[in-house]
Amino acid sequence: MQADAALHSFFLHCRDATDTNIHVLYLATDPRYVRQYETLIAAYPGVIFVRQTDFQKDMEFILDPFQKGSYPGNIYAVICKTGRIRFRSGSLFEKLRVRTVGRMLRFAVQKLTQSLPTFPYILLLVDDSVFVRDFSLADAARALENSPDAIGFSLRLGKNTSYCYVRNCPQALPAFLVLQGGLLKFDWTVSEYDFGYPLEVSSSVYRAAQLLPLLASFPYSDPNTCERGLSSRCAWFAKAFPNALCFDSSVAFCNPVNKVQKVAIYNRAAETYQYSPEQLAERFDAGGRIDVDAFTGFISNSCHQEVELQFIEKSQNLSS
Repeated sequence: MQADAALHSFFLHCRDATDTNIHVLYLATDPRYVRQYETLIAAYPGVIFVRQTDFQKDMEFILDPFQKGSYPGNIYAVICKTGRIRFRSGSLFEKLRVRTVGRMLRFAVQKLTQSLPTFPYILLLVDDSVFVRDFSLADAARALENSPDAIGFSLRLGKNTSYCYVRNCPQALPAFLVLQGGLLKFDWTVSEYDFGYPLEVSSSVYRAAQLLPLLASFPYSDPNTCERGLSSRCAWFAKAFPNALCFDSSVAFCNPVNKVQKVAIYNRAAETYQYSPEQLAERFDAGGRIDVDAFTGFISNSCHQEVELQFIEKSQNLSS
């Protein structure tokens, strides 16, 4: 149900969605969800669905920009495998070895990806992401090209995001520099909360040459541990890439109305509006879908905001 809303709202508002290679990595835990994903797969024939077996290996397969069997492709595969080496010793020497391996991996993948003729940018999303207004990924890519000191382009930040849902407190807006086309640039290294959290998995655009080395440098098993690993490496970019980019008003937000993972159990969610996976599954089987049109024009006050869901029923789905 939520993945359908993320995809539907993306295609509704992204003006260059058809120029994007879209993959959905999904985990179906019982036959009911397998069947429902089959329904979703049929509804989005232009989207590539990958059923999860090993989250990190699946991510590497999806994001691998090299031709399978090619020399760069083989090197990239070795790098990804090597990146998960872990030393048991806690000595300073072993820690230095791990750090050195990490630098070598980043350097090697960066060298491989710098010369890529295509696939230069990666947008990461989660299934409770919702898009609320029209935007172009080409604008984000162009802004990154024109701002070599920017680490990424956030679709979830803007002048409207003055509250941090995760910490349940206000957050100060950074000193924005207005770029051509009304895009905003800010220094994330001195910014507060969400504005100081540049590496995340819910709705930001990154250069492949920078993201792939990161993902090859640590182990992860799910979106939460992946984001945790990315965030822990922000300092790597503070000197060379101290800035980040966003639209004047955010074009996406996350609607945390339930929790389906047991990794980050203390993550804030579903305090005002709660929709259990079981409730949504029953409604999905009955033909109901989240009404993404109801979110059009919505201005969130945070990257995450609980918003009541509205639904359309089977007869409306057939007519739309």
